[in-house]
Amino acid sequence: MDIEPGTVIGGFVVERRLGSGGMGAVYLARHPTLPRHVALKVLHAGLAATPGVRARFEREAELVSRLSHPNVVDVLDRGTQDGVLWIAMQYVAGPDLATVLARDGAAPPDRALAVVAAVGAALDHAHACGLVHRDVKPANVLLAVLPGGGERVMLTDFGIGQDSAASSVLTRTGEVTASLAYAAPEQVSGGRVDSRADVYALGAVLFELLTGRRAVPAETVPATLYAVVTAPPPDPRALRPDLPPGISGVMARAMAKDPARRYGSCAELVAAARACWPAHPPAPETTVGLSSPPPPQVRPATVVHPRRNRRVAGVVAGLVTVLAVALLVALAPWRSDPGDAGGTAAAAAGTSTAASSPPPSSSAGPWGDLQFVVDDFPRLLPETPDGEGWADGTCAPTSFAVDVHADVGITCQYPNGMTVEVAHYPDVAARDARRAELEQEDAPASPESWGTATTTRAGVRLFNADREPLVWQWYLFNQQDKALYVVIAEWAGHTQAELDAAFFDRAPFTGPAGT
Repeated sequence: MDIEPGTVIGGFVVERRLGSGGMGAVYLARHPTLPRHVALKVLHAGLAATPGVRARFEREAELVSRLSHPNVVDVLDRGTQDGVLWIAMQYVAGPDLATVLARDGAAPPDRALAVVAAVGAALDHAHACGLVHRDVKPANVLLAVLPGGGERVMLTDFGIGQDSAASSVLTRTGEVTASLAYAAPEQVSGGRVDSRADVYALGAVLFELLTGRRAVPAETVPATLYAVVTAPPPDPRALRPDLPPGISGVMARAMAKDPARRYGSCAELVAAARACWPAHPPAPETTVGLSSPPPPQVRPATVVHPRRNRRVAGVVAGLVTVLAVALLVALAPWRSDPGDAGGTAAAAAGTSTAASSPPPSSSAGPWGDLQFVVDDFPRLLPETPDGEGWADGTCAPTSFAVDVHADVGITCQYPNGMTVEVAHYPDVAARDARRAELEQEDAPASPESWGTATTTRAGVRLFNADREPLVWQWYLFNQQDKALYVVIAEWAGHTQAELDAAFFDRAPFTGPAGT
């Protein structure tokens, strides 16, 4: 229920509501004795009786009160009145970064670096005080408009923060509390979370500032979880080729899956990013909107896919379980952030990268616009996105780079670390354009024929050399109803003979019309 203007809470006079979320609302309120306003955060009455939610709400004031930094929103007071829990915080007159990105698109590099430097300084201060934010995202970055012009970047919402020295945390085992599009892999897989999770999230914010697009592409919670755990770090130059080459490596390290491979502090990340530009970096061509970006622009012979350990494989196979838990949690407690899991569907490994326009929707089914792909490969692909296909494969929609020329597809991961992608092309010319590129660059010894006229499947396949860290095979079909499909199989750390034995000799390529 809204609090009416004029209501006095803790001595503060409520003037109007600023925003609301799953846990409560924030009101603009007048200080009782000073000529200033505060942001009054109020917990929903129905949640005040929930011990875990109440404890996290009260903890935010305790955590932030330990900080003293110009880029951190201050906590002024807290209390309870007639069963209503409230926190009075510094009021920041200005928009949040998510609003600015949605309105303006990519920021000029110099401004992007300035924003990330300020947020990074706030985070490093919190880390030095033993705190981990765990929910760094554009919606939690406020841009205070200063008198006379200019702005101050301020970090807020430590509500799910963690005391790194505490012996326990206030979330149930397995509960996902971060906004998933910015959460580090260890947060969604139940691993140990420390300051390097904030470094990862800051890298995701930097990516979004430079490109105007989200770093983790997904439309649904399961797809987001899948991408966070399995997709390689995104390359901003796939969207902005005018950016300096060095920024690709900076992003790869900042958003590395393994926390040990990330920068040791936010300051290190900012310094590395700044070193990519001359003294005055150029302004970008603005990209408006928050639709999801591609993962890095790579070709199968050059990308290296690490083999998944049992922990990662378990996360991917158990996405439905994680989804059920995630739905219990308010992912954006205090302000509306409708695009948290928004964008195009998650991409898995392989030749996939940026989204292209999909074909017309086929008959209704659990896969939506991709149902026709599943119908054409019913023994290879699962009936539903949360099911398992051939050989216990877990599958998700694919996004493609422009140079791949495909429009839609489905990528599957297998317990043995193998990746298989079913790609659909808009026409034969697009398929052949990609084939010609591979034959010239990555698979000069190809192609070779497979199958015979008397078999149920036949066509041409391309493959790379055994000496590559990741071997791959690219299958084209002679059958007319499969002419626009290509199946790509990849396996890091294995040979072509092993890929033949594991996939080519066993996989069910059958579908309609006996193909």
